[in-house]
Amino acid sequence: MRNMTITPQKVSLIILCVVGLLCIFVLINTDTMPTCPESNDVERLPVGIDFQKAFDSIKQVSEEKRTFEALAHKKIQLLEEKFQRKIDSGIGKDEIHRIKKDKKLPHYKLFIAIKSTPQHMEARKMIRESWIRYFTDPKSTPLPQEAKVDMTWKFFFGQANITKCRPGRTGELCNPNMTLADVERILQKESDKHGDIVRLKVIEHYWNLSEKLIQTLVWAATNEEFTFDYFLGVDDDAFPRFEWLYPELIRYPPVMLYWGRFHSWVPSIDPVTDYPHEIYAPYTTGILYGLSTDLVDFLAENGQYFVRLLPDDAALGWWMDPLKISKPDYRWEYAFTSGGFPCDKLVVHKPRENFVTIFDEIQNNTRCSGVRRLIPNNT
Repeated sequence: MRNMTITPQKVSLIILCVVGLLCIFVLINTDTMPTCPESNDVERLPVGIDFQKAFDSIKQVSEEKRTFEALAHKKIQLLEEKFQRKIDSGIGKDEIHRIKKDKKLPHYKLFIAIKSTPQHMEARKMIRESWIRYFTDPKSTPLPQEAKVDMTWKFFFGQANITKCRPGRTGELCNPNMTLADVERILQKESDKHGDIVRLKVIEHYWNLSEKLIQTLVWAATNEEFTFDYFLGVDDDAFPRFEWLYPELIRYPPVMLYWGRFHSWVPSIDPVTDYPHEIYAPYTTGILYGLSTDLVDFLAENGQYFVRLLPDDAALGWWMDPLKISKPDYRWEYAFTSGGFPCDKLVVHKPRENFVTIFDEIQNNTRCSGVRRLIPNNT
């Protein structure tokens, strides 16, 4: 018979086997990997970064964004209900049907906001003596009879910050020896004489164009002098052909309307704000564009929330982009030129000739006589 004596060596071997089996069992059934003990010598976070503060800031921004989105959604909903009541009361499709049936355009009120700068005194003078006469001079060629119009206009510009003009500009204010006080005295004299100038609380500068636009819209929406159905923004270096333009504008009822020559797929070049996209939302050129009064009210009421994007016409397109609105595109109806004067366009930008000469020759049929334009089906 074999010797079955249990020796200390055998006991040690058995214990080692049992411990080994237990270790294998634990390793097979555990879901976590063993970790090294933390060392005080290891720097786990970058120095100078308060991650908790950063997380709190992100959370606060997210909450503010949700609050604003809810507010904007509510305002848009109320606006749409208001517009629907207008449509139900006879403005909209019923009005269009009546126009087609009667072959007569309705009577609307138009407000023209002319974007200018303090130094463009000569440009304002030419406008008063040229295309504004469509509405002020009984001897000028009348607008089409079916385009009955009540029109009001104002020049908008901010506070002067320089006393010199751009190269090529001439006039009383283009004197490098003048002081800002001299400029302000001359501007006040012009305003008192004509009564058609609105001074905005903004320093004239390219970076402030979007703020200038918002202040213009706020003034238009809150003024107590007059009401309007259509808002028309025009640059002071543009010549609009109102005998064609106004009947074209009021083809569309003044409800949720954003009208003009649209740009699409324009790369973003905003140097000031962190615009979140590589291309701008579709927007109308700032040379001439139209808005219905309800959109002017919406922009004026919510302007404090809008990012001041550059340029200002791209900013307007971004602000309008989320809304369910009508956007007639007159892509081929604008002329951009520093030379001649195309006769078949709704508006000509920077014609080289004097505005007064152009207007007088159109009135005397010595320019653009017999020219007809094809009315596009812009829907």
